[in-house]
Amino acid sequence: MHSPPQELVPGNFSTEIEKYNAMITAADVELGRVLDEMDPAVRARTTIMVLGDNGTPWEVTSYSEGRFKASAFEQGVNVPFVVAGPYVEQPGTQTDALVNVVDLFPTIAQIAGVDLGVLGVPIDGVSFLPVLEDPLNRVRDTMYTEIFFLPDGLYKPGTTTYALRDERFKLLVRDGWDYTAWDLSPDAIELYDLQNDPNELIDLSNDPSYAADFDRLQTELEDLRTDLGAE
Repeated sequence: MHSPPQELVPGNFSTEIEKYNAMITAADVELGRVLDEMDPAVRARTTIMVLGDNGTPWEVTSYSEGRFKASAFEQGVNVPFVVAGPYVEQPGTQTDALVNVVDLFPTIAQIAGVDLGVLGVPIDGVSFLPVLEDPLNRVRDTMYTEIFFLPDGLYKPGTTTYALRDERFKLLVRDGWDYTAWDLSPDAIELYDLQNDPNELIDLSNDPSYAADFDRLQTELEDLRTDLGAE
């Protein structure tokens, strides 16, 4: 976290959250400069996509117990995503449609008129062009997230944490996961109701009222990981 140049965002920023917000504002200012310099005719036919990378840094989140960047909780994987351009039929609107970062590839390919079938390999993503045309449209029912061992000393070798969510529920698994900043059990299978508990603080995995949702997502998750060749 740092204070951006004064010519971008004037002010004194002392706390981490103040610096974080100022950095976002600075990025917005610079992006605006780029767009303002584009030829109007070129900009009119250009689709612009801006998204966060991988969640909220722990320094600026108000939640503890690992619910931040580098986790499979929503604060670690749910990021801002803004699209503008000629394919956005209702500018200024928001959508709750599920969109994954892997969906950018097939979406951009469709915009460019490229048939990905020529690759001859399965594509994880799905084009979200219908969502740009109407924010009520849906192109996927679930989203899969996986965080695995990286040889940088943060995680123990061979450990993973992964999750499958639909528009309301999320099944999250920690398989021997050991992240140094966490105060959580390394092994768990948890269910969260994102509609009523967006911060994922209430585990419903042992609640009989949600057994059907738990079983449904667990079956889908197991089938998906088998398809992916996960061990």
